[in-house]
Amino acid sequence: MTQLPQDFFTFLLDLQNRMKKNIRSVGKISHAFWRSFYNERKSEPMEGFVDGDLVETFLDLDRPTMENIVSGMQISDGSGMKTDAKVEDIIKIVEDLTRIH
Repeated sequence: MTQLPQDFFTFLLDLQNRMKKNIRSVGKISHAFWRSFYNERKSEPMEGFVDGDLVETFLDLDRPTMENIVSGMQISDGSGMKTDAKVEDIIKIVEDLTRIH
């Protein structure tokens, strides 16, 4: 676990949410259920976290699915302006993240 700058967290959360809408889960178990905390006394939804395992699977997707997920996403161009993200941009970001852990 690590803390992320708010803009980067928001970006990764958007990517994660787009992926959850475009990828079928194994066994028809929702991602929210899979990553929530449960024990005999209580259950807690996953909140405030980006699932790195899920984000990393972006690299395993076929090109049309990647393009569908990325469609409409915005990324910072480094000067404070945002531009439309391209699949290659997201691949690079995710590859960079996989080198961190």
